[in-house]
Amino acid sequence: MAYTITISTNVQQIGADTLQMLLTFNVNATGTNLYWDAKTQGIRVADWGVLDWSYDIEDAFMVPAIYNFKLLDAAGRLENLFFGTDAVALATDKRPIVEIKVNGLTDYKGKVQEDGVRHVSGTKALTINADSDTDVINKRKLFADDGTPYNPFGYTLALWPNGYYPIYKFFEDIYGLIDPSISFATGSLAITHDWSFGGWRILPTEDHNVINDVQFTELLQSAITLYNNPPMGLNNLGDILRKMAIDWCAFTGMLHKEKAFFKKLFHYDASNLQILGKVRAHEKYYKYGLIDYVKVTTEVGRALIYTKGIDTQLEDRFLERDSIPAFYDNQADPDIRNTNVQASINRSSSNDGTYAIYRCADPNLLGGAFNDNGEVTSEFWYRNRGFIDKCRADVFKVEGVGYSYLKDFNDGGSKFQPIIMKKQLGNGLTEIEAVYLGEL
Repeated sequence: MAYTITISTNVQQIGADTLQMLLTFNVNATGTNLYWDAKTQGIRVADWGVLDWSYDIEDAFMVPAIYNFKLLDAAGRLENLFFGTDAVALATDKRPIVEIKVNGLTDYKGKVQEDGVRHVSGTKALTINADSDTDVINKRKLFADDGTPYNPFGYTLALWPNGYYPIYKFFEDIYGLIDPSISFATGSLAITHDWSFGGWRILPTEDHNVINDVQFTELLQSAITLYNNPPMGLNNLGDILRKMAIDWCAFTGMLHKEKAFFKKLFHYDASNLQILGKVRAHEKYYKYGLIDYVKVTTEVGRALIYTKGIDTQLEDRFLERDSIPAFYDNQADPDIRNTNVQASINRSSSNDGTYAIYRCADPNLLGGAFNDNGEVTSEFWYRNRGFIDKCRADVFKVEGVGYSYLKDFNDGGSKFQPIIMKKQLGNGLTEIEAVYLGEL
């Protein structure tokens, strides 16, 4: 039966934080799991490297950068596992799992790249590169050459009344290709969104009973709108993640191979904050170009167009969004049921039936009132990109490495949301670039 070899370093104190590295090799041979103390095996960390998470507002999909580090291998144990010719070495997978723990908690987990190990003869050093193995997401195609959808997760690709799934399931399935344990229920898929949704009952009876407290994670979306929708230009699973993030004014990605997230952009979550250590340097600048005009078009139903701002006819100051979700705040519309069925956004409960979602509200836009999703979406992008103060980003260089990419923070009475985080592990320093979200 196959077994593993896990090599763990001693816990190292750097400033106020502790660091530990673990390497886990799979061995395709009969044996029992082995646990090696790195120091006893003559292995130590020469360079902890930098953990780097960066989000591009235009891409909406974040993956951690390649993690580079260096180990000293005095007794040649690692050299043998990677390059040796004995039976154990030949049976050992050359892509071990790399885990970094900060203050006892997993901060990074990835796999050594196929071409990610280098050893120079005559030295005891190995330089190693690891990543989260996320390429499979962008490489997994949605359609065969003849246009037939691959439907990789076996969804029912049909409109009403079939083919609806919890919105978080789409993220679980895609990120599950990296690690099947990723789950919204366990917290390994973190979702942060503050919109509320209104719906009216269409099943078991179409009695128009209205609810206004539906949360984002309660939504159901039709798989066909994502997995068999050629006009939207979705060609791979990465495109689906980007599209869902843009449609819902959010960004998504992986912190490491066992932790994924979906987070509303330009959102300050007062319930999930962190405190910065000593700030060594603080810079501020305007990161994003101003947008004069926003146009949001809903894909289905009445194909409504929502605009904000003034069309100055300047190409680089025009933002256009084609939204797959499309629902309308008009209960008097005789076609509302068909409209919502086509839009494929519902909420269902065994207790009180199925509700067609027909409006949404952002607590910080339009007075928090319910509106069409196109109205709220266009207002979101215009308010956050159409005014120079909202295009600001601040860069903080702070002591410590125990920070979370998913937690917002305050500084000097101002609110910030991280979009770039670089942890210089060996130096005990972190650089955080964050969007400015106004004053407390």
